[in-house]
Amino acid sequence: VLAMVNRRISDNLKKIAYSLWAAGWDQYNISNAIQVSTASLYHWLDNFYNYGTVSKSPSPLRRRPRLIARAVLTKIHLLLEGNPDTNLDELVW
Repeated sequence: VLAMVNRRISDNLKKIAYSLWAAGWDQYNISNAIQVSTASLYHWLDNFYNYGTVSKSPSPLRRRPRLIARAVLTKIHLLLEGNPDTNLDELVW
């Protein structure tokens, strides 16, 4: 049993592990050769099959890209702060 520490494993090492897996190596031999747990190995393989890369899967918590620049939002805020009765559809840019 390997005592695993929380460490950053390079994408290059993950790709090597995938290559060994694709070449037919046993998961226990791969984990012993590169000193990672079989759970990590399965996680990388799952990432590869689902996302096409052994890297970390994309975060589902990403924010939506802003369509309005921060400067424009600041000007809208200042405008509405000074004129609270203004409707956004009345603004002309």
